[in-house]
Formats: sequence, structure tokens, C-alpha cells
Amino acid sequence: MSPTRTLALCAVLVFGVGACTADDGGGSTEPEPSDRPGRVTEIQACDLIGPAGMRKALGRPVRIVGRELGAPTLPTESCLWGNEFGVALVEVQVTPGPVAEETFEKAFGELAGGDPRPAAGVGTAAYTREGVTSRTMHVFDNGVVLSIEANDNPGDRLPPDALARIGRAAVRNLPRNPELVNGRQLGPCGDVDEKAVAAAMDNEVRLRRASPGPDGATMCSWTGLPGNAVVTVRTDPVQQTNYRANLSPRVYTRVDGIGAEAWSQTTSAGDLLIFLEDALLEIDTLPRQGFASSDVSTTAGEKRLAHALVRAFG
Repeated sequence: MSPTRTLALCAVLVFGVGACTADDGGGSTEPEPSDRPGRVTEIQACDLIGPAGMRKALGRPVRIVGRELGAPTLPTESCLWGNEFGVALVEVQVTPGPVAEETFEKAFGELAGGDPRPAAGVGTAAYTREGVTSRTMHVFDNGVVLSIEANDNPGDRLPPDALARIGRAAVRNLPRNPELVNGRQLGPCGDVDEKAVAAAMDNEVRLRRASPGPDGATMCSWTGLPGNAVVTVRTDPVQQTNYRANLSPRVYTRVDGIGAEAWSQTTSAGDLLIFLEDALLEIDTLPRQGFASSDVSTTAGEKRLAHALVRAFG
């Protein structure tokens, strides 16, 4: 799991069930985020900074190589930028909230640990953290949280101000009262066996969502609190062809025993790509206990979910 996602999961605990503490009178001391005034404007993570803005920030051309919809307490969406499908140089995640600034500070500020460094001039508040091969920045502005992660390849480090440039551009493009397009409830993806979903998450299903995905796709998500599963169903033949053309043998390996053509990344746990006759299924799962490492093989629970999806969409 990437540092961005790890911190995002920690943030969910702060934003959600772990956020409230009792005072002497038994009440909650955690401030509740107030509703933003103004007309709601729908957004998508990939619209916050386009290819031209990303090229300016990174000093090189990149393209969208993936989109991800989270299924936590607060809806999130991520846009992955890079040059090779499934391999992100930069991930931009947006959580529209609204989130209280004090909650953001507890989740990502100095009290959260990890040696955060304040970043001036990016939103209302921003903090960066540096790892061995990655850098992250978390930005707060008008109740919105932006999480930006840059993966630095050995000998090919991105510009030092890349995260700040991306953050400032994304903040400029935020509307006054944003809401994710994918955050709207459209009803359940009812043909999928939820026992199979529960097996993949190793937890019972607590929340479910069917949402319009990017480029005309449909997204089904289930949450176990903890644990989640997100399935993107693509029926556009052009998209299916493009995905197949971008499958790299360095990144993907064939998964047998699914009942359909299936592939999984060798360095990312919990993912599957399934090619059906009329659809492409992109699956991301996170069991309640997480994964011991990023190279965990496809689990029995994931295969059970894959079989259920093949039956539902095949």
C-alpha cells in the first residue's frame, strides 16, 4: 500500500469513527465540519490539473494511467498520472468533505507524526512528508483535502517543487462547493454475490454503492468498515483495447482459475483485471487486516469475488 493510501486510511479513522473524544460532560470535543454555502459543483480528480498543468509541474509529459474511487466514510477519488498503464509517477487524491480544519490538522499536521514540513502558499494549510522513494503532500482548502504523492524512481527524481506546483494548480481549480461525480448514490450493483465480496474483504458488507465512473464506466463499491472492494466495469471496446495494449509483462502476470482471462500486478496486492467478451473489470480489494506486503499473491477470497463478477457481468 502506498504512503498516500496508508495516510488516507488513518485519516478515515480520524474523520469517522475515531474522531470524537468525550469531555468531562460526556459530549464530543471534535468540531463538526459546517456545510459550505453556494451551489454544488461536481468535480473529478483528473479535472483538477490537466496534462498541460502536470507537464509544467513535472517538467515532462505524462498522461492519465488510472483512476481510483475510494470507499471510505468520506468519498475520495484519485487520478494517477504517468507514462505506463498501472505505474503512477504522481497520484492526486481529492476528498471534498467538507472536513473541519482541526480534523485535517490532527490527521496530517504536526501531531500526526511522520516529520511533516509545512508548505507555505499552498491552500489554507499544507504539509509534506518524504520517504525513501516517495514524497507526499496533504493540502487543506475550504473543507477539501488534497493528497498528492510523487514516486521518485532511482536516478529520476521529480522536481523538488513538483508537489507544491500541483497543489497550487489543483486548489485554483477547486469550485466553492465541490462534490464528487462518483459520490452520488445510484443504487446497488445487485447481481454480484455479496458473500463473495465479504470473502475478499474478510469482513461483512456494511455499505454498498453504485456510481457513474470515468469515461462512461460503472463503479461498484462495497465497504466492510474496515475493508473495501471497488470494481470498475468498462464496456467501451476502445477502452478495452487500450487497456490490453498497455499491459506490461514487467508489471502484470496472468492469474489462472478465474474462468476468464485475468491479470494482476506483481508489485501491488489486491488488484485484478478481468477481460470478458463485452466488458473489462478492474478490481481493487483491501481486506480488513490489510496486506502483509505489496507482492501478496491473489488470495482465495479475491478469486471467489472474481468468479462472482464473471457470473454477474459475463
